[in-house]
Amino acid sequence: MPRFCLTMAAAAMILPAGNAMAQEVSAQRCEKALRDLSAELKRNGATLRAVYDGQSGASCSYRDIRIDGGYPKDPTFEAARITVAGSILAWNGEGTLPGSDLMLSAEGLRLIPRDNDARAAALQQAQSRLGPLRLDLSTSWNAAAKTLQIARLDLASSEMSILRLAAGVKNVDLSTPGAAQMSQVGFAITDMDLELKTFALAETGLLPMIFGVMPEAQGGSDPNAATKNITDKKLALRGEINNLPDAAFPPASGAALAAFLSDLPNARGKLLVNFRSGSGFGPVRLARFALTGPPANVKEAAPIFDDTRFVIEWRRGDRS
Repeated sequence: MPRFCLTMAAAAMILPAGNAMAQEVSAQRCEKALRDLSAELKRNGATLRAVYDGQSGASCSYRDIRIDGGYPKDPTFEAARITVAGSILAWNGEGTLPGSDLMLSAEGLRLIPRDNDARAAALQQAQSRLGPLRLDLSTSWNAAAKTLQIARLDLASSEMSILRLAAGVKNVDLSTPGAAQMSQVGFAITDMDLELKTFALAETGLLPMIFGVMPEAQGGSDPNAATKNITDKKLALRGEINNLPDAAFPPASGAALAAFLSDLPNARGKLLVNFRSGSGFGPVRLARFALTGPPANVKEAAPIFDDTRFVIEWRRGDRS
């Protein structure tokens, strides 16, 4: 899942790629963009199906989009329509632009989890179709500073915004497909403001994704056993929250996380996360465990939170 998401993030920024240098958007460029993206995803083990559906001003429009990941449990992304605009449409693949901006909107967006259990997969796909999403994304990349700014990411259902995010990322080079791929292992998030509303999660099919991490063997068909299993996991996580380093997670943030955890899986409210890090947080931090293996608990993982600070709030019942 993380590997597929990183591939998608890099691919999204090179979606309107091509070698033409004309500043005006044309049907030929929009169609070539689709071919370029399909080829880039194929190199990363994913497949793309989509239909070019014309242009409006400086925007390229596509319909009937489907992206399948190349790994067994990678989800499938579907969208009824995606519209792309921004100066990145003039990108020539050789890094000659001083920067690029991308505006993307997607309608009828669905994330369909995949599972080895055919019955569970059918259920998840059916649920995912109950609540198609809308995505609005606005980003800009500074080539000289190699920074990516996500000015706005708004994921919404028919009811309300589910997730809003703004973030800054450093060590990002999108000048060529190869450089973008390398950025997947070198990027670091320096700041992030996230707002998550949980009221519509079940209706939009996002919660079914946790189905796969609760194997039948752990609870079987006995509802009491399944409930006990979930309770035990929550208690274990609560203990780990108590061990989070205070410098990175002030006591109020730890308490908010604990309250949010206690409300799962039926949490209904607004989760706010404010993150700042001078050196940035990314894959390089996790590389310290490459030789020793993943940490067994939060105490062992504490070093990865150096020079970070999370301010977290859980506003139970807040629909604003």
